[in-house]
Amino acid sequence: MVGQKVVNAASDDLAALDVRLSDGSSLRCEPDERYEAWEVVGGSPKCLVVCVGPGELAVWDTRTPAVKLEPRRRSR
Repeated sequence: MVGQKVVNAASDDLAALDVRLSDGSSLRCEPDERYEAWEVVGGSPKCLVVCVGPGELAVWDTRTPAVKLEPRRRSR
């Protein structure tokens, strides 16, 4: 995978990440209930997408105004 270009990156309803590379290979990362399983940065405007749990994505881009974040509470 080293040296390959990302030709497509997408997330499904469960927040799993699918990445397709220029050589035809692919990578899939499943979400996790306890951890931020993956994040992607790039694009224009520059964007940050973070998988914060199954079915949950947090998205920021350079057009997003800054906001004060509150600590996230997880149910047990």
